[in-house]
Amino acid sequence: MESEQDVDKSRSVSAAAIVAILAITFVFSLLSRRMGTETLAGSLAAVGGIVLCLVVVWVTQRWLRLGWPEIGLRRPRSWPKTFGLGILVAVVTNAAILPILTYVIAPLSGDMPDVSRFDGTRGNLGVLVGTVLTVWLTSAFPEEVIWRGFLLTRLAKLAGGGRLAWGIALALSSVHFGLIHFYQGVSGVVVTGLSGFLYGLAFLICRRNLWVVIVAHAANHVMSFTAMYFGVV
Repeated sequence: MESEQDVDKSRSVSAAAIVAILAITFVFSLLSRRMGTETLAGSLAAVGGIVLCLVVVWVTQRWLRLGWPEIGLRRPRSWPKTFGLGILVAVVTNAAILPILTYVIAPLSGDMPDVSRFDGTRGNLGVLVGTVLTVWLTSAFPEEVIWRGFLLTRLAKLAGGGRLAWGIALALSSVHFGLIHFYQGVSGVVVTGLSGFLYGLAFLICRRNLWVVIVAHAANHVMSFTAMYFGVV
């Protein structure tokens, strides 16, 4: 059983790590936007922010002597089942969000998510493959580790670890996830926040198996960029 001193230390370190990630993500998102999200410099700034956040996660886990399974990175009992659940989550997420985007968010905000930085994928198979592989490495995996695995878990533990705490943590981490995508416009912020909420919900429903939402996030990118390739969106 942890001593009161250990509990206080864990809370202090967790709080500091959360604040650090909040600061890093907003600063580097602003920097990326200022440089131009479609430029190499802007993209590198965004990736730099993600890398720094991963460093914060690694340092915090080591400092608190917590293993990676604590944030959901454990070997699944069945990889085929995990991949199947991940693809199902991606399909359900898209099926839930597309009607909301089309009939509610877009009419109210007056715009659609700005994904012009990925226009190069339209009709270009080489760019499509390269983009998908890049976002798997710089978005799907690290974002799920940071937001669903780490932030959601640390916020919930910081709030006491009960059901209400996990619910609050899910809401807060999803709002933050949406806000740092402000470069996509109002509709992009709302859609990304909703996606983060559904990924987080799937993470909790699947007994905090982070691989499920990593697969879901990656599959979602494949579907989105394939649709852009064929000119559907």
